[in-house]
Amino acid sequence: MKRMKKLFVLLLAVVMMMGLSVTAFAAGDATIVINNANKNESYKAYKLFDMTTSGSDGNKTYSYFTKDEALKNELVADYHLTFTESAAGGTWYVKTTTSGAETVFVTTTTEGAEGTITAAELAVLLKDKVEAGEYNGKIVSSGTSVLSGNDTDGYTVTINGLDAGYYFVTTTMGSLCILDTTGEVDIEEKNEAPEVDKNATTSNENGTAQVGDTVNFTITITAKPGAENYVLHDQMSEGLTLNNNEDNPIIVKVGDAPLTEGEDYTVNYSPSIKEEDPNCVFEVTFAESYLNSITEDTVIVITYSATVNAQAVAGKDPETNQAILDYGDNSHVETEEGKTETYTYDFTLKKVDGDGTQLAGAQFKLYDKEEGGSPIQFIYSEATETYRVATADEIKVSGTTTDTITVGSATVTGLAGKTYWLEEIVAPEGYNLLEDRVQVDFVTENAGEPLTLAESDLKDQEVENEAGSLLPSTGGMGTTLIYIAGAVLVIGAGVLLVVRRRMNAER
Repeated sequence: MKRMKKLFVLLLAVVMMMGLSVTAFAAGDATIVINNANKNESYKAYKLFDMTTSGSDGNKTYSYFTKDEALKNELVADYHLTFTESAAGGTWYVKTTTSGAETVFVTTTTEGAEGTITAAELAVLLKDKVEAGEYNGKIVSSGTSVLSGNDTDGYTVTINGLDAGYYFVTTTMGSLCILDTTGEVDIEEKNEAPEVDKNATTSNENGTAQVGDTVNFTITITAKPGAENYVLHDQMSEGLTLNNNEDNPIIVKVGDAPLTEGEDYTVNYSPSIKEEDPNCVFEVTFAESYLNSITEDTVIVITYSATVNAQAVAGKDPETNQAILDYGDNSHVETEEGKTETYTYDFTLKKVDGDGTQLAGAQFKLYDKEEGGSPIQFIYSEATETYRVATADEIKVSGTTTDTITVGSATVTGLAGKTYWLEEIVAPEGYNLLEDRVQVDFVTENAGEPLTLAESDLKDQEVENEAGSLLPSTGGMGTTLIYIAGAVLVIGAGVLLVVRRRMNAER
């Protein structure tokens, strides 16, 4: 009896029960129609027992039996069903009783205690045996969901030509439809496909990122009762590198409770690459024992992070990340809701005079603060005159990065869609050094929306200098002191000349 109670708890966690038996009165006349079926799902009907009826309408009784001794022995050994053999031999009738209006099977434990198991529970166990190739019963018919009428009418499955008997139906989604009616059976499929959603956040409110920045991802899976074979695939474009360390682990939770890696799920960081999934960087496979415990819609949340790397493409093409969930035998969820986009940006920096003529020899540092802060480090490409924001690993290698941008003209890339400031440290020869930092702003009027260069206020950044006809307001004091000393000498000479003239006049 205790064994049956444990089985009952386990089985309720696997499926939504939908009734039980199909009873038909003429050989080959029974039909199963599954309404509201899921698109492209396969449904298979298995015959559990043959059936006979006695009595008249309104007072009929049903007897269920099998002539398959191997199946009978299997059901006795594994599930303790109670059978009685017919007087003629070769036919075994399963003992049944009722619980409310439901027919249940009588069981007997090894200690001789009598109990029951519902047909729904038994069918779940048998489905496990079917998938393991251990079930002696044979599939009698199958069907794939087809569109009935138009898109609004949904999908149906029709399984024809069934003999009188007791059946259970499986689907490639992993959920069971248990039947409970006579003649032509109409089933409303209540098992829904799982749902997958995903979002990405960065330190910038508009979701853009600088090379080296961390992008935090959250995947939300709404798992359904009857969940089976859930495998989450995560795809990343080349501009993102998965963070996989103690400080940035992959975390799987339901509510505030973390699931246990190795028990409830496993993570594969070297997944086999499939043609339809070329950019998969990791997979999360959920254990069937955990999926079997799901009795209602359950929200599973997976969090992890990635770093924007040197392969990030600036401009209108975002770095993408997509979650795809495989489930059942051959189904998967691949939706736009499971895809995120992260943008990086660049600009061209030019040094010009008041007439717009390009000047050479100026040097700048770029900051993400108006005052103070540390200049951003770059990797310089002489071939393309490009300064790309350096990664943390590149900065660690001595002599590979620079914090100085030299122009003429240069492209600065790998930036987030936020405000930066340029500080001139060397002016072109004959021109004055800029007094203040110059603002470089990617902000648009559409706050919070992904930016593109076409929408940005900034295309090229021109920094203008005037020729050196005035004293510089910044820089060293050496030249200033010379000017002051010269002025003092001129004034002193003038005073001396006036004094001498007065002395000569008095004489």
